[in-house]
Amino acid sequence: MLAVFAMAGCLAANGQQVFLKSGDEQGGGVLRARGQECFVITAAHVVATPGTITVIDPKQSNHQAEIVRRFAGDIAVLRTEAIPQNCSSADWQVSSQTIESSLKKVITGKLVRVLENGASSQMGVSVRQYDAQFITVSPVDSKDTLSKGWSGSVLYVDDTLVGILINEKDGRGQAYRADYVEQVIGAFFKSAPMNLAQTPAGTCRFINQWQSGVVSTDVKYYVDNQDVGTISVRKGDTSIKYVDFTCLPGTHKYAAEFTRIDDSGGGPVGLTLQCSGPLKVGASRAFKIGVVAQALYSMTCRVYEYPSQ
Repeated sequence: MLAVFAMAGCLAANGQQVFLKSGDEQGGGVLRARGQECFVITAAHVVATPGTITVIDPKQSNHQAEIVRRFAGDIAVLRTEAIPQNCSSADWQVSSQTIESSLKKVITGKLVRVLENGASSQMGVSVRQYDAQFITVSPVDSKDTLSKGWSGSVLYVDDTLVGILINEKDGRGQAYRADYVEQVIGAFFKSAPMNLAQTPAGTCRFINQWQSGVVSTDVKYYVDNQDVGTISVRKGDTSIKYVDFTCLPGTHKYAAEFTRIDDSGGGPVGLTLQCSGPLKVGASRAFKIGVVAQALYSMTCRVYEYPSQ
């Protein structure tokens, strides 16, 4: 039987969940922290549509997110624009021994997801088969249906997070085992990130980190019509780059000017695109200007804030 109930906090000690929406696609994801940053682990196809990615937590708070990494198979990691209070590295606890024990001991479990209104929905499922990578499940109640929108939901067996659903077909669902997901993404979360937000008083920072495979680009930044620096990003370079500039508290105007150096997709070399908007300097002094939608001759950008120390 499908159950829906209100949520006011963590769904379980090992996985705070959120609702994701990207274009016509929607699904779920699990929050996980790395240092001061908050990320969402989900099925990559849920966020495959170009455009704005919206994250809704159980308190119905909306956040924007950007894709940081796409991994082999159907796994993606997103960075949220803000750090929810309930985002913690401790919430993602994966043990192959515990998962294996739970799967051997219990043949039923539950799929749990967060809905767009912040409520939680769960469905009782039977574990049909599993191996070191996948778990196949089907609804216990014949009236329940696994349909589009369940991808990215979390599979619990014996109150243990054992998997993340990646597809639904012919009345059954297939989930990646959580320990397999950890094998794929673990190094990303164990890497020591640069302390992006550690800027001295009176100094702000623009951050740039490209996804692999994009075109080579020079990004010039302006604040209140003053050129504050340029970051050059080359195709395949995913390292973190930043430019610091003098700033004062208050609302300023930023502009980011992207000039393409090459374009493997056949676009014109040297094309310059620009976006602009307000930049609020206060508790946050480090910012990333993310391209959330782009066409050949237009682009839309969004400011992602990193609370300063």
